[in-house]
Amino acid sequence: MKSKIALQLPVYFVERILPIFWEVLLKQNNKNLDRLLSRKEAARYLSLSPGTLAVWDCTKRYDLKPRKVGKVVRYRLSDLDKFLEKQLIR
Repeated sequence: MKSKIALQLPVYFVERILPIFWEVLLKQNNKNLDRLLSRKEAARYLSLSPGTLAVWDCTKRYDLKPRKVGKVVRYRLSDLDKFLEKQLIR
């Protein structure tokens, strides 16, 4: 017969450590969403060609909010996800 073992965490751990752990974990997830992608990476993510993204940026067909970092165009991953969400047919 298997015995059940109840896991009891110290109060200090539950009240102090766990909230800090979750806060750090959520910040890491938000950093991944705010990651900057190159035009080539963004095109691959959207299943488009880099040329298509360049034309969209130039003509303002879709506002993907491109950012210039030096001479390179970058796209925020969260902005690309928002774009995809808007394109979904419901």
